[in-house]
Amino acid sequence: MKNPKIIIAIALALGLISAGMVYRYAAKLDEKAPEPAKTTVVVASRAIPSRTRVERDALRLMEVPVEHVHPDSIRKVEDVAGRITRGEILPGEQVLEGRLYDRDERPGMSFIIPEGKRAVTIAVNEVLGVAGFINTGDFVDVLGTFDGGVAGEDLTTTVLQHVQVLAVAQQMERTGDEKPKVTTTVTLAVTPKEAEKVTFAEERGRLRLALRPAEAPARVIRLAPVTAEEVVGRSVKQAAVVVQAEPQPKPSWSVEVIRGTAREEVNLY
Repeated sequence: MKNPKIIIAIALALGLISAGMVYRYAAKLDEKAPEPAKTTVVVASRAIPSRTRVERDALRLMEVPVEHVHPDSIRKVEDVAGRITRGEILPGEQVLEGRLYDRDERPGMSFIIPEGKRAVTIAVNEVLGVAGFINTGDFVDVLGTFDGGVAGEDLTTTVLQHVQVLAVAQQMERTGDEKPKVTTTVTLAVTPKEAEKVTFAEERGRLRLALRPAEAPARVIRLAPVTAEEVVGRSVKQAAVVVQAEPQPKPSWSVEVIRGTAREEVNLY
C-alpha cells in the first residue's frame, strides 16, 4: 500500500497547478485587447455637391484605424477648404485628393467670373482686336461706331471703359472658296447693365477694342461721341459742294430779208 501522504502531496500539487493555470487564463480574459493604431483624416460633415467650392464648415476631422485610411486621403482641413470638388462627396466620406481640383485649376469659365459680373463674348478680327496683343487678364475699352442713317451723322462713342478680358479664343472660318481666316473672340467681364450695352452696340454698330496700359489706374473718363464734323473739321454737308456748270449762251438763228435793194437781218430767237 502506497504512502497516503505522498498521494495527498501529489494531489495538492496538481490542484495548485490547476488553480494557477485557471487563474492565468482568467487573468488573460480580463485583459483588454490592444486598440488598433489610429490616425486623423478629413471627412465631409455634410454632402458636398460636384463642382462646388468647399466651405470650411462642411469639413471635420475624424480618427480612423490606420488600416482603414485611404492612401489618397487628406489629413488637414486647410488643405481642402476653398478648393472645388470634381464629384459629389457624401457625409462621413473621407476627402480624397483625387476628388478635388488644384487651387489654381478651374473647371470652367463660371469660376473665374468676378462677383457681380457676367461673361459676354464678342467677335473681333486681328485689327479690331489690337493686332492680337490682347491677352487674358488685360483691361480694354470698347468703342462703337454707329450709322446715323444720314450722310455726316455717323458717330463713334466709347461704350465701356476698363473692362477685364476673361478669355481670348481663336477659330478658323471659311467663306465660300476663300482661304480660311482666323476669327478671334474676346470674352469680357461686365455688369448686367454693361452686358445690355455691349450687346446692343454689337447688334447695331461696329465694335473695336482699345487696350489699356497694364499699370495705369482704373480711371473712367466721360467722353462725348465723335462725329464726322469733329474729325474733318467742318460739317460734311458743307463740305459736299455741288459744282454747277457755267450757263451756255443760247444759240441764235437769223434770216436775211431783201426788200428791193435793201437787205435786213432778222433774228428768229
